[in-house]
Amino acid sequence: NCIIEPEFYQIAPKGISFHATRVFLAETTPAALIKMEEDLDAATRLMATVNPHAVIYACTSGSFIKGLGWDREIIAKIEAAVGCPATTPSTAMIQALQVLGIQRVAVATPYLDVVNEREEEFLVQNGFKVVACRGLGLSGPVIQAATTETVVELVRSVDRPEADGIFV
Repeated sequence: NCIIEPEFYQIAPKGISFHATRVFLAETTPAALIKMEEDLDAATRLMATVNPHAVIYACTSGSFIKGLGWDREIIAKIEAAVGCPATTPSTAMIQALQVLGIQRVAVATPYLDVVNEREEEFLVQNGFKVVACRGLGLSGPVIQAATTETVVELVRSVDRPEADGIFV
């Protein structure tokens, strides 16, 4: 994920390295996100060559787009290929919301409405109530152009008194 890779490199503690490989995604639409998984086998073969300790499929929307269990299917494929633990942002989101005791969540995304609808469905399928969800209507590489100010404004726009927390 070209958006978070630079962040990983910036936060890397001494002695920890991050390695990346890519799967093709030109636009952030349901069809393109589903098609992206077709490149997973090749990407995991490449990743296995660095003998990783852990792997993340670093695409939130790509890991929830097919609904309940899709994130776990992706994790199983990765773990089988690389021989180490794997996760997805969607899996981590669900686990974090559970640990924090958040049942009613507001959601702020960079995505198109059609992708936001799938994220809402995924959260509901996992037992959460979505009290607000709004995206920036972005797709593809332009997502990385969103400014901090734009994100802050978006988060404020989904904040609701009935929300236990906000997922960005």
